[in-house]
Formats: sequence, C-alpha cells, structure tokens
Amino acid sequence: NNRIEANTALDGGSAGITVSESTGNELVGNTAQNNGGGGIGLELSNNNLLLSNDVRFNSGGINLTGSSGNRLEANYASSAGGSGIELADLSLDNEIVNNTIIGNSGEGIYIGDVAPVGQGNLIESNVVSSNGGDGISVNGGGHTITDNTADLNGGWGIYAAVTGMDGGNNRAL
Repeated sequence: NNRIEANTALDGGSAGITVSESTGNELVGNTAQNNGGGGIGLELSNNNLLLSNDVRFNSGGINLTGSSGNRLEANYASSAGGSGIELADLSLDNEIVNNTIIGNSGEGIYIGDVAPVGQGNLIESNVVSSNGGDGISVNGGGHTITDNTADLNGGWGIYAAVTGMDGGNNRAL
C-alpha cells in the first residue's frame, strides 16, 4: 500500500516505474519519458490505481503482466515504440478508463488473453488516435469495450475477437 506521486523518471535503460508483486498501490501524476523499457510496468501486481500519469517516448507505454484488478484512469500514453497500453499474460478484471493514447508505433490499447466469465477487462471512454496498429485490439473474448473513440489508426479502429462484448457507443473512424 504505497503512493508513488509526482515523480519524474527520464532517460533510463529499463522501465521508468515498475511495480512488482505488490498490491494496493497508487501511482498518481508521475512522468516517465524516454526510457528503454515501458513508461510504467505492473508485474504480478493487483488492485492498484494508475491515475493521471504521463508516459511518452518510451519503448512501451503502460504494460501489465499477470496483474489483475487494477484501474488505469486518465493517463496519457503516447509516442511509444510499441503499444500505448498493453495487458498481457493473465492480466484480467482491469479497468482502462478515460485514457488518451496517441501516436504509438503499435496498438493504442492491446488486450492479449481470453477472459473467463466475470473476469474480463473493461475498456471504457478512451480516446485512441493515430497509432501505427489497431486503435484498440482485443484478441481474446470476454472483455467489454464501451464508449471509446478510435480514429486515424494504421489498422482497425477497434478490433475485437468474436466473443468480445460491445458495450455500445464506440466510435471507430
């Protein structure tokens, strides 16, 4: 239960900020830029809040691996060499809400795994624009995608596996 607030992580060789095997943390108002790894990484870390962080010019934006029950809200993830926000390797039951994801080389938001019933991620009210790949790419089913705007991306505006759940009000231009 730590609060990591208003820190600046610049020009590092790995991730700007990494939280590993920890629960109940708040990462608020941090800046992570020009790092060799992602801007912010959660590894096997659950029930954390990432709020109003600025992650730009990193190899990736915000990356979750084996991390569940987290809320990513009002973050700015842009100009990454990979995805803006990526949930991989059993990262389930997370909320990705009100983020701005612009100009990343890969997908804006990438969800890799199928979610068991009741454990899907919520992708809601995000602005995802001008990314090199899909704006929002949900490759496994069981996740809910609602009220997002995805435009001017290199791939699909929103790509969802057949068993993905469209919560409605999405705009893909």
